[in-house]
Amino acid sequence: MAEQKDDKDDAEEKQPFEVVESELDEKTHAEVQLLYRDSSETVLFAKSMQWKTVGSTLVVYIILIVIAKFISKDPTLITFLKGAMILSAIGAIYTLFIYQFWQHDKLKKLKTAGDHFSNLFRNLRDIKSRKESNVHRYTLLTFMVCILMLGGFITFQSLARI
Repeated sequence: MAEQKDDKDDAEEKQPFEVVESELDEKTHAEVQLLYRDSSETVLFAKSMQWKTVGSTLVVYIILIVIAKFISKDPTLITFLKGAMILSAIGAIYTLFIYQFWQHDKLKKLKTAGDHFSNLFRNLRDIKSRKESNVHRYTLLTFMVCILMLGGFITFQSLARI
């Protein structure tokens, strides 16, 4: 009985997949492809900018500590540097969310454009579920925000001890 089940699974796997082409005319298909490619590149750009925002903000934190430690230990300057750190953290976190929403908009455009391509394209695109993708995306966003907050906390404490 188990052998029959295995044979049935093998038979199902060996059946040829029938590709159903896009119903769009050539010009419209080319336009949709262009929009799809542009949206894909924009999502990758936004992800890259998120990580660059995190990295550059951490560099700003280090510069603030260096200024306080080696340039001047004036209490007024230290207070100013603490304020600059808080503002840079808020600005960076806000920027991360802007990039995240931008990605979300472009991903909706990718989904809509992809629905007009062949069934093979849609099957390949749907290998990773949208829920799984969202979990990964927002886990990384949370991680980025936590890195900025931890860096900000360390910077604030370092400035307070100088």
